[in-house]
This record gives sequence, structure tokens and C-alpha cells, in this order.
Amino acid sequence: MKKLTALIIVTVTALMLLVSCAPKEVVYVSVYDGKNVVCTWEPVALKDQDKDGKMTINDVLVALHAAKCKDGYASVEGQYGLSITKLWGDESGAFGYYLNDSMAMSLADEVKAGDRVYAYVYSDKTAWTDAYSFFSESMISGKLGQTVTVKLFSVGFDETYAPVNKPVAGATVTIDGQATEFKTGEDGSVQITLPSKAAIISAKADGMTLVPPVLSVTK
Repeated sequence: MKKLTALIIVTVTALMLLVSCAPKEVVYVSVYDGKNVVCTWEPVALKDQDKDGKMTINDVLVALHAAKCKDGYASVEGQYGLSITKLWGDESGAFGYYLNDSMAMSLADEVKAGDRVYAYVYSDKTAWTDAYSFFSESMISGKLGQTVTVKLFSVGFDETYAPVNKPVAGATVTIDGQATEFKTGEDGSVQITLPSKAAIISAKADGMTLVPPVLSVTK
């Protein structure tokens, strides 16, 4: 009986340790401040920051700034709903944000574990020509030193002003901010030899103002 009791205690303790060590439910967030990508898929724990009864893009941005850029974020409820008034300390009003590489409708859009939020400041605050861009992969792990193929897209609009994803041709791939010899083809695809250490892959294109794509490479 004592042995059985001891076994039960050990089993329960092990289960408790597993639960306590389990990863929290998180959303991954990137932020571009108009000059640099200052956050690259930073994991942010889901929490109802504004107490509205749901987990939203606004909650994620509140939590991220509280941890990484104190007093750098603000939002306000206005005629058209909740909108950003300050992002990473910038108060220009020239902001955008996407959820899973799709245009979000509102800061009040709900998020779930594993989602990705990308918030940015327009670098072109006159004509707002910045085009949101993204790779077909956002995070790659376990492939250091290997060659992978990804595609680069930018978000544009059709004749009805509906958002459409367009391949970006001739873009130069960057690794940790340094230009490489890798360039995208007509269909936006590119073969990249990954570095042997963790890195951030992005891209830039002549004749386009891209909101930099973010591809995180880890062990």
C-alpha cells in the first residue's frame, strides 16, 4: 500500500511539473518602427489586457509594449472603432497592422494561440506607399545551414480595392540586415542557403517601399 501511495505521489508530481513547464499560449508579434524591425516574432502571452472579455490584437500590442517599450503604445476608441495613436513611441498616426499576413479589420479582431501580428509605422508618411510584404514561411527551425525555398509576396489591391497578394520579383534577400546574392524570381520564389546560426531574414526591392518581411531562423 505504501509503495502504491508513493507511486501515485511521484506520478502526480511529474504531471504537475509537466504542466508547469508547458509553454504558455502565445501570439507572435513583429514591429517595424518605420526604419527598423524592432521586434521579430516576439512571443506574447495571451491575456485580456483591456478587460473587454476577449483576446484581441490590442491586447497583444499592449502586452508587448509593456514588456519591450514602456509607454510606447496607446489606442483610442473613435468614430471608426479602436485605433492606434502611438506605436513604439511614434505618434505620427501613420500605422498599419496585419494578422497572419492578412489585413486586419480592427484592433478588436480576436486572436488565438499561434497567431502572428505585425504592426508597423509607415516610412512614407506623405503618400503612404509602404507595401506590406511577407514570406511564405515566417519561422523556420531545425534547418540551419540547409537550403530552403520560400516565396515573397506584397499586399496590393484589385480594381474593387480588395486586397490581393502579389509576388515580388527581383527583391534582394537580407540576412541580419546584410544584403546577399539571393534574389527572388518572377513568381517571388527564392532559394536561400540558411546561415549556421539563428538569424532574421528579410528583403528589399528597388522601386518599392516594402514593410520588411520577417523570417525567423532558429535551431
